[in-house]
Amino acid sequence: MKKRLALVLALTLAVTACVGCGKTGNTKDTAVTNNEEQKDNSNKEEEVAEPSKPEYAITSVSAEGYDYFEGSVECLQITDDKHEALATAIDEFFDGRVSTFNEGVEDQNKEAEQQNEEQKQYAEEEGFDYEPIKYEEYENVKVVRADENILSFVIESAYYSGGAHGGAMYGGYTFDVNTGAQLSVKDYGDESKIAATSKDFILTTIEESPEAAKESLFDDDVTSYKQVIEDYFTGDALPENYLDYTGITFMFQQYDLAPYAAGIVSFTVPYSAFEDFDEAYIPGDELYTKELSLQGFNDKFDVKNNGELATVCLVNETSDDGASSYQLIVGDANVSRDLGEYDYASGTYVHGKDGNYVVITASGKVVLFEVSNGIRELGTLETNKNVKEIKTGEIVLAELSYDENGESWGESEVHKFSKSGIE
Repeated sequence: MKKRLALVLALTLAVTACVGCGKTGNTKDTAVTNNEEQKDNSNKEEEVAEPSKPEYAITSVSAEGYDYFEGSVECLQITDDKHEALATAIDEFFDGRVSTFNEGVEDQNKEAEQQNEEQKQYAEEEGFDYEPIKYEEYENVKVVRADENILSFVIESAYYSGGAHGGAMYGGYTFDVNTGAQLSVKDYGDESKIAATSKDFILTTIEESPEAAKESLFDDDVTSYKQVIEDYFTGDALPENYLDYTGITFMFQQYDLAPYAAGIVSFTVPYSAFEDFDEAYIPGDELYTKELSLQGFNDKFDVKNNGELATVCLVNETSDDGASSYQLIVGDANVSRDLGEYDYASGTYVHGKDGNYVVITASGKVVLFEVSNGIRELGTLETNKNVKEIKTGEIVLAELSYDENGESWGESEVHKFSKSGIE
């Protein structure tokens, strides 16, 4: 008998009446049947709902009871009653992903069992110790934009089926908040022009980025990052992409442009780079956060809030003896900081109403820089916790752990910040 998946509520908003992958019952308006009420209502102007941001929760379903397989699927769920079309579309989207996951569990468990039997027999024949392995598959959801017009999210599909390490695939998904339609590049304007502009922007960005970033890419007689980018943007399928608060982000998969160790390489093409881009999908000026390139490639932000884009990047360097450091570059300004041995820094750009910031985490520290006019260090938090969320004037820290249901956050610790410093 096929085993079912157990539902686990993962985070954010309170949800009731959960069914399947965290669905909730929608409250529908009661139909008016009284003739007098109908007459009165006919004299009223039809009410038009004001555009609003969708509220959402992330739930998780996990595989249970398998000897040689473990995994889970996170699902996004719209929890307010103002976006019925979007809620229906998101439910259908994740129902499909759960069904696909469910259909493959039995086969993966059997395949892993067979592999274990073969490896165990080989180990016994050769006199080796043998530790059984499990196949793994996890799908994690990260919302990257949720406003009155657009809901965008990234799904990381991580998997392991033996060998030195697992792998991952990234998918970008964008939905129209008001219609529930799933969008693609052709919905934003002339697809061929958007593709051509994006290709040129990405190639120029790579060329102008620090050498340490460029050295991470394939560029030899076997594989050329330039040719791969050319093929993507002139072929039948563009790279995985989504709309965020600054532009279109294109994601290249593992081994597309760089070795496995480099991770997923992505580039964001700003909205201002395009002609005739549908303005309905360009966000207003509000708080947003964006992770800086892990490889150290340039990003573009309006750091002075004057309509002009400036380069922002975070470059990690490690010498042969393990000495590590990072350099934060914002326009013509830069600062460098030493790290622990073989350490690595990650950065997040924060656009707020009172200014623009970069939050850097590494070596048990969270460092805040104000970057609206040069680079000014505002303070440091000594902590072993992770940055869970950055909100208006607040950095939220918490312990992050992983189990069979994916990510799990501990109790939150909130630190307020402003141009005056960090608490």
